[in-house]
Amino acid sequence: MSKFMFALVLIYFMFSSIENKVLQAASFEEVEDSSMISTPLNHIQEEETESTKPILIIRAVEETRLYTQDNPTFRFTIVNDPTVPLTDIDVLPTATCAATRSSSEGDYEIMVTGGSDDVYDIQVQNSWLHVKKLISSDIELQVIGDIETAYAGTKIDIPYEFTPKYYKGTHNEIILNYEVIKMSVTYEDEYGNKVEPVNVGQYWYEVKFDDDNVIEGNKIFGFLTITKAPLEIGVTNVTKEQGKANPPIEYTFKGFVNGETKDVIDQLPTINNSVDKSTVQGSYDITLSGGKDDHYDIKTTNGKFTVTGPSVAVDFTMDDKNVTYNGTAHGVAVTITPSDFTYELTYNGSSKVPKEVGTYEVIAKCTDKRAGSNIGYTKKCVLVIQKATIYITAHNKECYFGEEIPPLTRSFDGFVGEDNSIAVSPSISCAANKGDSPGEYDIILVGGSDPNYNIHLTNGKLTIKNKKLVITFGQKEFEYDGEAKEMEVTTDPEGIAIEITYNDSHELPVASGQYTVMVKSLDPNYQGQEQITMAIWSRKEEMDVVNAIIDDGTNETLLRINNIDAYANNSLILYDRAGHMLFQSVQEYQNDYDLKPLHEGTYFYLFSYEFNGEKVYEKRFIELIRP
Repeated sequence: MSKFMFALVLIYFMFSSIENKVLQAASFEEVEDSSMISTPLNHIQEEETESTKPILIIRAVEETRLYTQDNPTFRFTIVNDPTVPLTDIDVLPTATCAATRSSSEGDYEIMVTGGSDDVYDIQVQNSWLHVKKLISSDIELQVIGDIETAYAGTKIDIPYEFTPKYYKGTHNEIILNYEVIKMSVTYEDEYGNKVEPVNVGQYWYEVKFDDDNVIEGNKIFGFLTITKAPLEIGVTNVTKEQGKANPPIEYTFKGFVNGETKDVIDQLPTINNSVDKSTVQGSYDITLSGGKDDHYDIKTTNGKFTVTGPSVAVDFTMDDKNVTYNGTAHGVAVTITPSDFTYELTYNGSSKVPKEVGTYEVIAKCTDKRAGSNIGYTKKCVLVIQKATIYITAHNKECYFGEEIPPLTRSFDGFVGEDNSIAVSPSISCAANKGDSPGEYDIILVGGSDPNYNIHLTNGKLTIKNKKLVITFGQKEFEYDGEAKEMEVTTDPEGIAIEITYNDSHELPVASGQYTVMVKSLDPNYQGQEQITMAIWSRKEEMDVVNAIIDDGTNETLLRINNIDAYANNSLILYDRAGHMLFQSVQEYQNDYDLKPLHEGTYFYLFSYEFNGEKVYEKRFIELIRP
């Protein structure tokens, strides 16, 4: 460092030191009464090591608050350079004070510690918090006025509170913590003696401040009147059998306070009772008269003395009963002994005979005075009414493919009495929709409930049928010409896939004869099949037959009719010369009978066939020759 720069730094620290001392002296003058405050010696934390940073002195602002207030948020000020904003300091110091809400009037040091900054060397100064007394006239107590309350058996405390919750001694409303303030309440009797307000009477009360930190001046006062507490005194109801000694009659009390008993009553009422051993059967009043007390306002209630006849043994015959709900009332059969005694019967405490499902406690109670002390004798049994069963069935439904789904319905079976509905009916649904494929779909019942019925559900079926396919045939009769014949078939609607068979074969017929033509729908959405007979008739012409067969071991020996396919529904029967039948075709003759096993000679056959719907018979012969 050059000498010139060193001289400048030295001059800067000299001026800073002088300025700090002036500002420190000025800050002490802000205390209201400096003679009562000792100046803290450790206001400035000095660095033991030399620092090249300029010194910045931060001091806590002196604060004043009222007794019971919370400490304010402590503030800071920069003593030696007010141009530096506090917001520029990296870490501000921390300020604490030992004063609390309940701290008495006085001065409490605000301790400042910490603080740091990269530019300045931070030094701190402590300050003071001044706690001031309250003035009671500026604290507004709620006006209670005269109070009247009933005797409680203990001291009566005057309720009081501060209102509003603000201190009026300043221009600004200041919130106080009133629970800290000590108060006192005094009471005087009518003679001016200070007493505790316990007994019935009138008292003068005064509420005032009893706190060294509140300047006395404001108080509230009025009359406290303690009236008698209400007390109801009665007697127990008693019963005895005629001719016997009276049982003791006891007092009953309602209204004692603070755990007090009859022992505190100055004079109990007198019990008045006219019943003695000779009193006949009946009910008699027990009355009360008199009675007084300084603290209780006594009201009396009468009792009853019941004299019964000689005791008679009473019994009931009754059994538990378990029935099923049927819509009518179910009573329990009861007999009483003696049989002419009266009684009452209750079901779960009601005299109404139940019909609804449930479990009922049945109590029979003797009400006949002739029972003497046994009047009121009871016996119990249990009545259980179980649920009946209702059967709900979904109706089966049908419709054709492409039609609207019919309305879903259901039926109920099992109602009893006058019932015709249940509390909650089950829902009914089906997953099928218009246009769904033919088949069976479940109609489903779900839910349903009733307090008197068990619900039994039976689902139904929706059957979507194939729609009827209309089949129309064309030409049905053909003349044999050696060509295959096909039946012309049309459908409504058009374009539906079908299967056509001729005598169960898909092959088109050629031979003459009658054929069963079967037409079936192949579309799963349409049902229908029709059959018709198609005929291929032979032409009426001379039969082409062989009249002789030479069996020389090389020639064919089959009985053959040429062009046999031209003869529809034909058959052949072969006879010998004696008329014995040697052969008969079971179905149409197939030119398959071999004459080889027969003896040489002449044989006759009858050949028949249909022509234009009529049967034609041809008689022919065949000569079997063996050279």
